[in-house]
Amino acid sequence: MRLFDPQFKQIAIHARRGSGRFATDQRHIAPESRGGLERGAVWWLRKAQAIGPEAGRWAETLLAQRGIHALRAVMGLVSLTQRHASGAVEQACASARAHAAWRLRDLRNLLKRQAPPQQERFEFITEHPLIRSLSDYGRLVRSAFEELHAW
Repeated sequence: MRLFDPQFKQIAIHARRGSGRFATDQRHIAPESRGGLERGAVWWLRKAQAIGPEAGRWAETLLAQRGIHALRAVMGLVSLTQRHASGAVEQACASARAHAAWRLRDLRNLLKRQAPPQQERFEFITEHPLIRSLSDYGRLVRSAFEELHAW
């Protein structure tokens, strides 16, 4: 392949950077390929606000206090919804805001302390048209043994 072959069209020019530095134009990264910090604070704030208003306020306050350094904590807040219900995360954020607790570790500790949801108690039915009674099974077993002894 020749360097200046007319069948090839130049798409972009990237400036040469020092070792470990990158110059990728943001327009060249597909939106579905962006992750983590590349998405930006606004995107992560929207995700936090989608959890609920308390989570959104906690994330906003955290970013206002610590700036861009708080973005990892906001990402952690959003990831808490993978292991906990949104309502539980929302309640933990409300409690954290009330106590001026601005670390992700504080939220995790609050989530650990929350009482697990109470399991509902159900009354079992004793009879149902689709379920045979135990006496029917008892007769079945006796008749099977009687046939076995008859052999």
